[in-house]
Amino acid sequence: MAKILLDTNIILRYLRNDDAFLSPKAKKFFDLAQNGQLELYIDEIVIAEVIWVNKSVYKARPLVTLKTIQDLLSFNWIKNPRKQIILSALSLAISNPSLNYVDCWLYCLSKEENLPLQTFDQKLKHLKSPHTR
Repeated sequence: MAKILLDTNIILRYLRNDDAFLSPKAKKFFDLAQNGQLELYIDEIVIAEVIWVNKSVYKARPLVTLKTIQDLLSFNWIKNPRKQIILSALSLAISNPSLNYVDCWLYCLSKEENLPLQTFDQKLKHLKSPHTR
């Protein structure tokens, strides 16, 4: 089965359905994947950019975006070897709205890789992890 790497704009057009020309093209990738004809690779940096663009450009509520991406990643035809870390970071960001997704990603990555996370961010330090210093 073919696997393709999606960029931020394709995901945004699919999620927002706001462009008469591009949104249907984006949807076609997801339809093919849902029908078992394609696997979609979404990189963790693209996830971060989708969240950022939705918040800064479209003024979308972060919690809605986080939950939408979490739902999207639940499909088995969405691929990423770090998918579980991404899902953990999304869950952490949803349950800790004062933290941004990137902070949550770093925190979850530090736990997964057993690497101490060095940060000056006081909110992140309050997670009380042996991985956060």
